[in-house]
Amino acid sequence: MPSIPDAHHVARVCPKNRVIRDREGRPIGVYPQLFRLREKTETRERETYLSACYVEFFGEDQSECLKGCVRTSAFPISSADFMVVLNAGKVRQIGTSYNLKLKVVHDTANKKNRAYARIEGTPHDPAHALLGALASTTVSTLVSVDDIGR
Repeated sequence: MPSIPDAHHVARVCPKNRVIRDREGRPIGVYPQLFRLREKTETRERETYLSACYVEFFGEDQSECLKGCVRTSAFPISSADFMVVLNAGKVRQIGTSYNLKLKVVHDTANKKNRAYARIEGTPHDPAHALLGALASTTVSTLVSVDDIGR
C-alpha cells in the first residue's frame, strides 16, 4: 500500500453524535472516540486500523473531493453527519510526538472503494492521549455533509 504524501489528506465519516458543539449548537470539534479502534465482537474482528478516504484521489477541488468521499463511503451517512479531514503529514507528526509510527496509506487493493485509505498504528487503549491529539487537529477541518452535498 502506497503511503499518502504528507501534503495530502484523508477524510473520516464523523457521525453527528461525535461532534462537539458550542452553546449555540455550532460544531466546534470532535470527541476523541472518533479515532478509537473498535474491539472484537461476535460479528467482527478487532480493528487494527482506522478507515478513511483518500481526498486527493478525486482531484484537486476539495469540494468535489469531499463529495467523492461521501459517495464512496461504505458507512451510511446522513446529511446531519460530518466529514473530518486530516492532513496525512500532520497525522504522522502527531504519532511521532507520542512515540508511535502512524502510517497513512492508500489501500489500492480495495476494489469496492478505489479511494479507500487507512490510518495504521493507532493504539487500542481508548484513553490514549493520541486520540485527543488527533481530535484537536480537526477543529478547522470539520465539514458538514449537508454543506458538501452529494
